[in-house]
Amino acid sequence: MVESKIVKTRRCHALEHASVALLLDRGVSPPLGGYSIPGGFFLWSRASAEEITAVVEDALAMLEAGHHDLAISPYCGTNMAVGVLFGGLAASVVRGRGRGLMANLRAAAAAIVVASLLNRPLGEYLQRKFTTKTDPTGMSIGPVRELLSRTIKLVWVPVRFTD
Repeated sequence: MVESKIVKTRRCHALEHASVALLLDRGVSPPLGGYSIPGGFFLWSRASAEEITAVVEDALAMLEAGHHDLAISPYCGTNMAVGVLFGGLAASVVRGRGRGLMANLRAAAAAIVVASLLNRPLGEYLQRKFTTKTDPTGMSIGPVRELLSRTIKLVWVPVRFTD
């Protein structure tokens, strides 16, 4: 089966989230994040390439064992985008054509409330349906490379797919 770049990115995104969850569980403190593309993902953290290799292998094994919940992250950029989009929409609706300090304060309050209420549940829904795919079938990890070695390290995790 030949997969599209979108599907491969979604599968890498799921593995990236699972890896970040395990890094956090193992005591790696923020800053910590990732970015997925069809051929793998970047991670930035305080962890070494060796630590990340072990964590990614464990994350892949856990996804294979059915721990699909690891692929949904409360820290995902999808959640942030939902908060910004709906918070901005709420602010615009509440402010309407009003002017002045009170109109701006009402708009700001609406934005904060709506963003706080919607970002996580709606963001996690969008992750499940559109931005991650928890099917690890045929996925394997290539040699992990440290691209930047400072206090915060940037690591490339290549993912291979067998058809």
